Amino acid sequence: MKDLSYSELVNAPSIIQYIYIASVQNQPIGMSIYEEAMKSYPQFFKEELEIRRRWDAVPPHIKEQYFDAMAKMYEKYARETPFYGKGIMFFANNPDKFSEQIAYVEAQRQNKINAGKKIHQQFLSSFGIQFNEQMI
Repeated sequence: MKDLSYSELVNAPSIIQYIYIASVQNQPIGMSIYEEAMKSYPQFFKEELEIRRRWDAVPPHIKEQYFDAMAKMYEKYARETPFYGKGIMFFANNPDKFSEQIAYVEAQRQNKINAGKKIHQQFLSSFGIQFNEQMI
């Protein structure tokens, strides 16, 4: 959603005001409300609609290949985690292992981002979709 000045916010329809204020306060917004607002007031959602247009241009078989590659990447990194599947009691009883796990996870995050970029470039960059590392 585009940033609104105070006067734009005051003059915006109530659904737009609700979405804008809720998002500024980091409150959840129901997808049906968001969809209704995008349909009724597209001028406030130019960026989102452009992203959707680009995503809709990706053929279904490319999307499937992309999601398969991402799932394999996630599984690879999950299985390489030294304490994969350990519960909270394991770390409560072995606090030194917890700090070891945190250090490992932080190091692997950058590796996952780099792998995700390669997968994104292979499947989606030709459609003009930008990589978002927050989605990794």
